[in-house]
Amino acid sequence: MKGDELGRAAELQAAQALQPGAVSDIIQTGNGRALMRCLEKKTDRYADFSRAHGLIIQRWIDGHYAAIVDSMVNAAKVRIIRKMYARVYP
Repeated sequence: MKGDELGRAAELQAAQALQPGAVSDIIQTGNGRALMRCLEKKTDRYADFSRAHGLIIQRWIDGHYAAIVDSMVNAAKVRIIRKMYARVYP
């Protein structure tokens, strides 16, 4: 890691460790030193990929399902023989 990347990693680690109302120790950043104070802590807005994988797949399928089925039907070149259809489904 480069120096500025190490500084950002230290900032992130310090921020994640703080509880609401707490003040961090002095943190070495890419621009010098800093202090952080946690005003509030929200729940994670991002899930790691292993937790979100199923949801991602389901949303993709939901969004593309009709188009996929339509393309499969068109590619299959389905013909309906009316006489036979009428005998099976009177």
